[in-house]
Amino acid sequence: MSIGLYFVKITPFIAGIGFFLALIILLSKFIAGFLGSFIVRENPVAYGLGTSTKGGVDASLLITALVLHRISYEDYSYAALSLTVLAIVVPILFKLEFRGRTGTQQKRPRMNEKNRFHE
Repeated sequence: MSIGLYFVKITPFIAGIGFFLALIILLSKFIAGFLGSFIVRENPVAYGLGTSTKGGVDASLLITALVLHRISYEDYSYAALSLTVLAIVVPILFKLEFRGRTGTQQKRPRMNEKNRFHE
């Protein structure tokens, strides 16, 4: 809720920088997730998009920098705008890419069944 408390009036300049930052952040997080997917052996696109949705820590650091007067209200506005765009766009991209597909689900052992994974 506190992400939008310090927004200044959004100008075309602030919007342009905000969307440009969102694109850079999306690409860098997607590439990091895509490469990381090979280590954990997951679907590269799903893992890339999944790691791109993180933004809570970024927003918290942004608010902290603003409160400590390390960034201006304008800087805060375009950075917060970029995080907001990512928070909206990435889940939509994920749903468009993986609509109707389900992952493999492991069957959990019932209470009276022996767990094969802990033998």
